[in-house]
Amino acid sequence: MPLGPRANLAALAITVAALVVAIVRSRGSLESGIVVVSFLITVWWAILLLNPNVISLDAGLTGYRGTVTFVLGIALGFLWLGNTESALRTVWWCLLVACSIAIVVHVSFPEVESSIYRAADYYTSNFRGSSRLQGLFAGPFHAAVAGSFLALSSLRVGSVITNPVLRWIGFAVGILCIQLSEVRTGYVAVLVGAIMIALLAGTPGRRARMIFVLTSLGVCIAAFWGLLLSQIEKIPALASLLTATEDTRFLGREETWQRAAEMVVESPILGWGPGSAGATLAPSFPPGGHVTSHNLVLKFAVEGGILGGVLIVALLALLAVAIWRVGDKSGFALPAFIPLLVFATVGSTVDTLPVSFGIAVILGLCANPKSFASNLPGPRTGRRIEVGGGDR
Repeated sequence: MPLGPRANLAALAITVAALVVAIVRSRGSLESGIVVVSFLITVWWAILLLNPNVISLDAGLTGYRGTVTFVLGIALGFLWLGNTESALRTVWWCLLVACSIAIVVHVSFPEVESSIYRAADYYTSNFRGSSRLQGLFAGPFHAAVAGSFLALSSLRVGSVITNPVLRWIGFAVGILCIQLSEVRTGYVAVLVGAIMIALLAGTPGRRARMIFVLTSLGVCIAAFWGLLLSQIEKIPALASLLTATEDTRFLGREETWQRAAEMVVESPILGWGPGSAGATLAPSFPPGGHVTSHNLVLKFAVEGGILGGVLIVALLALLAVAIWRVGDKSGFALPAFIPLLVFATVGSTVDTLPVSFGIAVILGLCANPKSFASNLPGPRTGRRIEVGGGDR
């Protein structure tokens, strides 16, 4: 929510200062491609505030804040010098508490939920006549992204959340968030994430068990499809996935993707400036100078030109490589990365602040080999495992 130009300038200054301090404190960090690309995005988007299309400084700074805060989250997580396990648990708990409060407000205090000013319109806050869960979030997509992460992170038996009861609570809250927010992408993210976790995560024996469970579940779904379909039809968002090709919300994405691509071609070097592809910022830009791109790469390419699109792709690729090298020792990398990518295909994940900041910090922490000192017990001995070396 815009806080005015002065507040945004203060937030911008703090953001840049925090990144600079983190770089200075971490020896050899400039050798990391993640830090370099994060710094380039921060500087390039600051330069783009001078773009003639950014006629409102407040809107430009709001768009800049959304993009840079996400990038900063990755950089700060990657440069974190404290206890990684504790930091990951803190972010997980913050998302769990925020989602729990959102559910309570939506179910028990709808008048409070409806009284909060949001820039999003009625079309966003409702789905087929029913009110979507927003709680204290800025919109239903924020709740769905957080819920997807909570549900998937709770499937990771070897994660930093070692208490099975807590994982069950996290899974229930996450699924409930997705159901009440009625965001179809959340269901897709959980399905894709569960499959990826079964195929890639854990020991070979654990992967085999997960694959067996998913296969058995698939057989049961096929056997009782008729009965299951009658239940699915009671959940509008889930049922609409079966008729996506006829859904106007889904078909509208194609038009915005085409318009976003046209804008990139029209201004391939300087783009259209921060916020020109930001959700809910259209009134602050001249006619033809804004599009809600509904795609993360297109958003960066519209705002920052071809260079902007290349930078975000490079950042995500470097992040994935770094996590692969370190290994998903926390159990949070896949649960955070999969929703980020799935939601990025049909929306701009970075616009879901503060949830996107939490996801970014988690991914940065998972990619950082220097600060990760896991206290998870060993699989057989029960002894603590020290992960990552190097001088502190």
